[in-house]
Amino acid sequence: MKQNKYDDVTFFAKYEKMPRSVKGLEGAGEWHVNLCKYLN
Repeated sequence: MKQNKYDDVTFFAKYEKMPRSVKGLEGAGEWHVNLCKYLN
């Protein structure tokens, strides 16, 4: 059975500090590109 990475305490501790996790969509590097494509 596959292990869920989010159950790994070390992985989750680093993951929750990533810009996307902290700032939401504003922290997602690709978000502004997708938004521009959607609006045009």
